[in-house]
Amino acid sequence: MPRSLIDAVPFSAPRDADLEALVATLGAALAPDAFELVLLCPSSGRRFRRRLAGGRDSGLRLAPASRNGGLPNGNVLTVPFGEEGGWRGRLYLVRRRFRPWTGAESMRFSLLAPLACQLLTRLAEAPVARCAQERLLALAEATEAPAMILDRGGTILYANGAAEELLSREAEEGPTVLSGDRRAIPLVPHLLQLAGREAPATERIALTDGRCLEARIVDCPGDGTSVAPPARIVLLKERAAPTIDDVRPHLAARGVSDREAEVVSGVLRGLRNSEIAGELFISEYTVKDHLKHAFRKLSVASRGELLRGLHAVPGRPPARVA
Repeated sequence: MPRSLIDAVPFSAPRDADLEALVATLGAALAPDAFELVLLCPSSGRRFRRRLAGGRDSGLRLAPASRNGGLPNGNVLTVPFGEEGGWRGRLYLVRRRFRPWTGAESMRFSLLAPLACQLLTRLAEAPVARCAQERLLALAEATEAPAMILDRGGTILYANGAAEELLSREAEEGPTVLSGDRRAIPLVPHLLQLAGREAPATERIALTDGRCLEARIVDCPGDGTSVAPPARIVLLKERAAPTIDDVRPHLAARGVSDREAEVVSGVLRGLRNSEIAGELFISEYTVKDHLKHAFRKLSVASRGELLRGLHAVPGRPPARVA
């Protein structure tokens, strides 16, 4: 089984400014004698305890098993926090037995507890989210395939080394895409357009140099806050370029003649019509005519559609990772 990402322990830093600020606010409003924080690890079930009293902080420590479930002695008000499947815990506001909570203080606590619960839940999730982010970015950086993270507006938030190289080439003479309407457009704007679609998708992209890329768009919904907004991951891999021998049975089954197949072979290798004509010792007009007939037999309308269709022919060699 894959290892859980949830191994970063919340509130484990020697000084936690956010926790101290929350404790100071509750202390000013309710004046407990001490605060005690108890955490439950979601994967191991181990308990951790941290006590703050009289300006002293014990730090987070592994707590031994307790018959009373870890409930402190004395008069206690409790703030439960956390979500199912993640770190959960309780913040106890403790008073000595001879100093009970008054009705007014209990009422004040009932007003403050929901906000404290939200803040503690968010603080407990933060190190786990940072741990997951660091590992995922390290994984993306380690792969040789281009990987990018974009927001819904098409802004690139992150690009690994392979994607950075692709973007730098794009600024000079990078790869261009054969679109369905027979226009050649730069690769990156095409990827941004894909990422901006309503639903994520996997799409084969035919390049003008005869190569074919497979772009996978993965949706990242975020957490509903400005800290982690929705985003999309774009993963690219290059598919093994088909040769004419790979697709010849497919062409023959659809009535493509040998001469038309030779012209299609030139398209697969990224040749222009003039280059195909020179290689086959025919006119450029004849090349266009053969392509027109091949398009009709294969039910495609452009070079881009032709390449996408031939890259998807069953029985071809497996794709190689770029």
